[in-house]
Amino acid sequence: KAEIANLDKLIAENKESQAEATESRDKAHAEYFAIKTEAEQSLGALGAAIEALAGAGEGKKTGFLSTVHEAQLLSVTAGIRHVMSMSQVTDTLTDDEMKVVSSFVSQPAKFLQAKALSAVQVQQNPFGDYAPASGQIQGILKGMEDTFEETLKKENAEEAEAVKNYDNLMSTKKQELSTPE
Repeated sequence: KAEIANLDKLIAENKESQAEATESRDKAHAEYFAIKTEAEQSLGALGAAIEALAGAGEGKKTGFLSTVHEAQLLSVTAGIRHVMSMSQVTDTLTDDEMKVVSSFVSQPAKFLQAKALSAVQVQQNPFGDYAPASGQIQGILKGMEDTFEETLKKENAEEAEAVKNYDNLMSTKKQELSTPE
């Protein structure tokens, strides 16, 4: 009877350990999934913003293309606004970079508007006054995009390792359960 009681105790402890490990794994996976989803959404917003800004250095646009380009820029800034508050961004960007991107997010159309230029100014900068700012924004956004790609890569590797460790633990626990001492 004592041996049976001891085996019952070991079985109960094993099952409890499996339940705790499963609960912990589920919680860790939920956290990973939230980070992964947020990083993927941020990458999408940053990619769209970089693409929208890509045409900003082509000189003054007119008519339909200008309207389409401006609408595209306005639509991507909402996504960038959200990304700006994330710790990966606030921890990596300098104050000056944050100011530049915040200015872009608050007034994206300003980055499309070329000011009236004299012939001398145009020859010095054939892209108009907004091209350097647009290029600076693109560079900052690309840096942010790289940060999110690294975060996603790191999180994917950590999740794969955690799944592997969990599977090994569960295999060991099931083995222990099938051959009690």
